[in-house]
Amino acid sequence: MTSIKAQALPFLQIGWRQKWIAVAAAWLVCAVGWIGVALIPTKYESSARIYLDVDPLLTPLLHGLAADTNPQRHLDFLQRTLLSRPNLEQLVRLTYLDAGLTTPEQKEQLYRNLANNVEIRPLSPNLMTISYLNRDPQVAKNVVQSLLTIFSEKTARSSRSEMDNAQRFLDDEIASYRDQLHAKDQQRAELARQYPDIVSVGSGDAAGGSINRLDQVRAEVVRAKDALADAITKRDTLRKEIASVPPMLSVERAPQVIVGRGLSPDEQRLEQMEANLDALRTKYTDQHPDVIAAREQIREFKAQMKHAADSGTSGLGKTQIPNAVYDELKVKLVDAESQVAAAQRQLA
Repeated sequence: MTSIKAQALPFLQIGWRQKWIAVAAAWLVCAVGWIGVALIPTKYESSARIYLDVDPLLTPLLHGLAADTNPQRHLDFLQRTLLSRPNLEQLVRLTYLDAGLTTPEQKEQLYRNLANNVEIRPLSPNLMTISYLNRDPQVAKNVVQSLLTIFSEKTARSSRSEMDNAQRFLDDEIASYRDQLHAKDQQRAELARQYPDIVSVGSGDAAGGSINRLDQVRAEVVRAKDALADAITKRDTLRKEIASVPPMLSVERAPQVIVGRGLSPDEQRLEQMEANLDALRTKYTDQHPDVIAAREQIREFKAQMKHAADSGTSGLGKTQIPNAVYDELKVKLVDAESQVAAAQRQLA
């Protein structure tokens, strides 16, 4: 810190001795600057903000049908065309800026100056500002006011043209849809004439209209599909239950006692089952589910009797008897299979 002070002290001493020279130089610079500022010409800026309502009631209606109605597109178009050569010529005529200009070169220079000095800036999708700088405040105001007048005329003319185009477009679309509707009505009438048993043309309300045979059949198909699905579900459930139930049960075998006509209990049961089958065949055909189930029970019982006879089991001991629950489930399964077949035939 001491070395820094020692190095800076000579410079401070020199500056203090030459302080009047520094003050004189500062006054000289200030005087030149003030004179330069005084010589800068005064310019006045006139500006105006414009709100462009390019979202009329037809915009949502024509969206996706007619030409693009994006507000940004309108704003960009007006921004580019507002300073076009015809508009600049109209601006000069309205503000009398060409007074005193005699040569075409002077007028061309005037047009270029206007195009360069007029500034148009978009502030939002529907808002933009116009500004102009000039030495004469009245000229700046007149230029901006004339641009607003030109802008209003262009916008009004464009709006009227767009409204006319939109109206013509909507009229054409209405006529096209009317022709299509008329053609569809004729096709429906022709279809009803060719197929009167399927399509019926009748008076109906605006919501439902006429009900034809085709709609009724479609509803019946839906109901038939639901019935078939229910029958298949019931059949599959019975198959799962049968798979978990044993067809035969092991029980203690008691001594066989010959009673009545000298028949064993197994033979008596077989005779009873055959009598039940004969009774069913008097009422149903051989393809009936109950007849098929009864014949299947007799076949299985005969096989069980033959197996017992071959093994020589008699008296006390273990023996196999048919499971009544299994037999009942088999009958229900046959009935479920017949219901599935009937539902398939109905759907077909």
